[in-house]
Amino acid sequence: MGLSAFNEDDRYDALDDLRTRQEKIETKLWCHYLTRYGTHPALFLDDVASSYLDGEKNALGLLADSAGEPLAVRVFVGNTSDPSTVATQIEILTRHFSITEVIFVGDCGMIKKVGKQKLDQSAFRQNTALTDPQIRLLLSKKTLQLELFSEEAGEAEADGVRDILRKNPDEAKRIRAIGSTQARSGFTRTASVGEAAQDGRANYTTLPGWTAHRRNVPCTGRA
Repeated sequence: MGLSAFNEDDRYDALDDLRTRQEKIETKLWCHYLTRYGTHPALFLDDVASSYLDGEKNALGLLADSAGEPLAVRVFVGNTSDPSTVATQIEILTRHFSITEVIFVGDCGMIKKVGKQKLDQSAFRQNTALTDPQIRLLLSKKTLQLELFSEEAGEAEADGVRDILRKNPDEAKRIRAIGSTQARSGFTRTASVGEAAQDGRANYTTLPGWTAHRRNVPCTGRA
């Protein structure tokens, strides 16, 4: 290829040069993407994986379209948790790609306080799952009612937020089986919410197989 000798330092120098021009390169590739397809993707995919360099753990964030074509990549130095990457990916969508309307879908472990604040600042809507403590709190405030949790999906609306609720019978059996095993091992098994509801006790100690998804989509009758 007519190349002169090069070593590891030369490769790192090339990577450093790419790093300084990364945003310009991604913006140029984004313009080519829009030219090819005529519009931005209807669905963006965000994934985070971990890698090690010189014994240090780093997180790698990839933003792609629905077909998996890479659009942007970021390296998060150190032991960065997945939720901590959300704000950066939102910034890429808004500042680099000029995306103005997004519904961010992620599990309750992905959308944490900082990411949620960034979503709110960008006026992005979100679809996520409620955690066990959140469900308990909403039950205690009467925002949610026990009868809404059944094998058929139910919903509740309050303050512009819609909660989609259901009970998973398979998950309920699994949790009850764990409770029975603990009881046989000497642990005290507390009554489930279902059992408490049946005999009139207001006991929210366990939520067997209950799931709740929260959407801050305006309550217009659309999912």
